[in-house]
Amino acid sequence: MGDREAQGLPCHGIDLVLPDPPGAFGFSHYRLTNPKADVQAAAQIVEQILDRVIPGWRTAEWEEPSKQPLWRHREAATRAIAHLEAEEELAENLGSGAPQLDAAALHPWVWGSVAGLWSNGHFRESVGAAARAINAQAQAKLKRRDASEAKLLSDAFSTNVPTPGHPRLRLSECF
Repeated sequence: MGDREAQGLPCHGIDLVLPDPPGAFGFSHYRLTNPKADVQAAAQIVEQILDRVIPGWRTAEWEEPSKQPLWRHREAATRAIAHLEAEEELAENLGSGAPQLDAAALHPWVWGSVAGLWSNGHFRESVGAAARAINAQAQAKLKRRDASEAKLLSDAFSTNVPTPGHPRLRLSECF
């Protein structure tokens, strides 16, 4: 429980009212401090952020507290904040060893063919579809259907002199 919650202060439109001190009789209850429509509108944006930071948050098996509206959103938000705060520090101290790449910066042949799959969480299928898209575009560009994947690209980028039916691709100097 955070400091704001412990003090009964508003937290993202939900006011937490704590039970009476030990030995007294009382009940917890929660009420929205902002209009329900405002909280629901904000939840739409929060859900998109959570989908990117914690993809499985909607179905995660977390302990469900009773009588708490939007508990799953709050739990996921707390976890997402911790993840995002730690992400930079972990990368600085441990290094990921992997390159950082914005998928939207990929060539339209690739990203355009897989964006829908990726955004719906079908990561494995996205990678396969991207490979198939690259293969199909390379075959079309080289006008070759006799080879695919590794053989096609190995031939295309070979430093050997092009021969009939086996054109070559070269990277331009603008890279």
